[in-house]
Amino acid sequence: MKTHKYIILAILFIVAFSSCSDDWDSHYSKQETKIDNENVVVSDLTTIEYLKTTAEYSSMAGFFETTGVFSKMDSLDLRYTVFVVANDIFSGTQIVNADFAARGHISSATISPSTLKDGQRIVVWNEKYVNVERTSENSDQIFFNGSYLKKVIKTENGYIYELNSMINIAQSLLQLIEGLDDSRYSIFKNMVLSKNVNEFNKAASTPIGVDNSGNTVYDSVFTVRNPYFLAKGFDLSSESMKATVLIPSNELITNALKEAKEKLSAWNIQRQDSILENWCFQVAFFKKQYTRADFENNIDLPIGFANGQNKSDNVFEKQWRTTINKVDLDNPVELSNGTAYFMTQLKIPQNVMIYRIKGRMNYYKMLTEGDKEKYFSFENFDPATADIKICTDISKTQPWTPYPEGGFPPITDDVMVISMIDYSKNYVDDQGRSLNKGVWEFTPTYFTQHSDGTYDITPMLLPPGEYTFFFGVESAKAKYYLDIYLNDALQGRLQTSTDRANLGAMGGYKMDWYSGAFPEFFPGDSKSKYYDRNGRLLGGPYVVKGDNAVEMRIKMIITELNNTQASLSHWCFMPTANCY
Repeated sequence: MKTHKYIILAILFIVAFSSCSDDWDSHYSKQETKIDNENVVVSDLTTIEYLKTTAEYSSMAGFFETTGVFSKMDSLDLRYTVFVVANDIFSGTQIVNADFAARGHISSATISPSTLKDGQRIVVWNEKYVNVERTSENSDQIFFNGSYLKKVIKTENGYIYELNSMINIAQSLLQLIEGLDDSRYSIFKNMVLSKNVNEFNKAASTPIGVDNSGNTVYDSVFTVRNPYFLAKGFDLSSESMKATVLIPSNELITNALKEAKEKLSAWNIQRQDSILENWCFQVAFFKKQYTRADFENNIDLPIGFANGQNKSDNVFEKQWRTTINKVDLDNPVELSNGTAYFMTQLKIPQNVMIYRIKGRMNYYKMLTEGDKEKYFSFENFDPATADIKICTDISKTQPWTPYPEGGFPPITDDVMVISMIDYSKNYVDDQGRSLNKGVWEFTPTYFTQHSDGTYDITPMLLPPGEYTFFFGVESAKAKYYLDIYLNDALQGRLQTSTDRANLGAMGGYKMDWYSGAFPEFFPGDSKSKYYDRNGRLLGGPYVVKGDNAVEMRIKMIITELNNTQASLSHWCFMPTANCY
């Protein structure tokens, strides 16, 4: 009987002590941490049960349900501190990354309000910290990352803190992209994340056994890397940088691609879809953190792009023209390693749709007489002498390519040559010199020869915009002065004795071997310095005005030819940074 009596007394003591402990904890919290007139609630429900059954928190309960927070709480079965807001506040909050935001409102630590100290940091589930602030002049005011604590609910397995606003936790650039809403941003998101690779991290993995072949089996840990960006010196997950990212919606990307392809079709220009698609995400990343003022006070990002400055600011050296493409400057997203802006306008630049338009003169003799007259005209030049000459100097064989297995096609360096009819000096130029003179005019075209000897030829169309013009001539002993007109607009004059000596010699006009850009994606090393370059720049830039692409007519006025042949190997138009 005594034994039973002691047991009953012990049970009563434990119950009484437990009850006193709970009351004391609540009392202590009320006395030491006064929150909105001691508004502290004690519930015997679990945190999940309380949130699901309390009407004013139904939005947060649904938020935690859909983002998987509740299911994870159930599986871990720990004690938690959960931060919530009332329905009216939740409905007025713009949430960019739902999963990240949800995980930023729960901690696996059970934090009593009486233990909160100014400067304390609380680790939450998105692997970030929430900073606690307790005002020194009034100790019963508590803030979490600036959100004011209104009410505390002590539940069976932790605490619920009601705040006056959602906790603002800066996510990283990578976390932002990973959490973008697929219904609106899946194209951009996949463009970036599809380039991630998972690498087995042996050092962080735990051996858990040996398989039948004697190999160690690990509880494997994988590290996510993005070598596509790392190759450009840009680590998407780095917290040490301060970057800018511009986020395009699915609608913006789709419309930009559609518009670009329609224009290319109208211009009869071929362009790989991948180049256009890649630009849509490559233009979005900058190694510099831009402010509102940078967008409002500069024509281009990177700043000075049109002048060839600061190209390294963009990870992929792409140009964002602030007067054409737009972002929402009123709602930037502050990141732990930079700033994000959401795009509101997106147009693929013309200088991305067109890398360059280049044509050679090696088809003249293949044309019918009718097409020769249609696309060419001569004054004091004899068409009967027109020929295509193969050039084989610079220690090259013909045809040639420095990378036979690299996808760059062999080319034949050839040139169209033609003789004057009358070399007598019966023309006086504007400098008073008595010279011979001839005029060579032609329409740049796209020419394709078929195996049966037939061919297709169509005039090249140059879309509105700003271009630089390049050309090349035969490396020969020929010396002459030269004026070049594009659609009757003078582009450049080579009228000095130095110009005359260099033209056709080693002065950079020689074919397309020395000057100007290389073919797109060509490595451009010493082995390939002669391969298919733009040629020599002449004057410019040349501007096509209006709204429609135009046919071009190139006119060459050649003087002082001196009993040799005039030559032309190629022409080339290249859009400038202002051809946007």
